[in-house]
Amino acid sequence: MTPPPQRFYRWATQTRTPPQVRQDATAFTVLAFSPDDTQALVNILVGRDDSQPGFCGEGWLQRLHLVQRDDLESDLPREQLLARSTPLAPSTPWPGPSLYIGWLR
Repeated sequence: MTPPPQRFYRWATQTRTPPQVRQDATAFTVLAFSPDDTQALVNILVGRDDSQPGFCGEGWLQRLHLVQRDDLESDLPREQLLARSTPLAPSTPWPGPSLYIGWLR
């Protein structure tokens, strides 16, 4: 299974338009933004796992990261974004179970 191509948009409330903020966002799944809107919890595809091929073959691995919002909305390549972000959990198979993640105050 290969992730479908996706882009990121941000809803601009003043103009009621969705300007695009990242052309290639296929590797990213945003789970939550911080209350101050400066950071995001993001599942990032970090590679492929061929150690346990099933009948569908190798699969993708994802890892939860804390990412600066400005970095996420830039055109940084995935590798540079991974290097600038903070990993928060071990890698898990993609697609994984749906989780709800939020921020504690």
